Amino acid sequence: MSLFTSSYGAKFVTLEEFNTIQNQTSSIAFKQLKNNWLETLVFNIRMCIGDLGKGWFDINEKNFKIYEISKLNRFMELVKYRMQSV
Repeated sequence: MSLFTSSYGAKFVTLEEFNTIQNQTSSIAFKQLKNNWLETLVFNIRMCIGDLGKGWFDINEKNFKIYEISKLNRFMELVKYRMQSV
């Protein structure tokens, strides 16, 4: 996945064609980040942490006060901040 297209073959492109190609490439990348990337991230976190069971990374915790002091809460905050910085 790339945000910009850098190869146009052997032909020259006009400014309008260049803008159209770049806009299409950017929109494809944004769709990828909004849909597939988020779903893949959620799936991978659930697969890796879901098997741990009870403990600091219990994804089935129902008590919010326990969740607030758990390592899972800190991990999810870290994931959120990393996603915002991308």
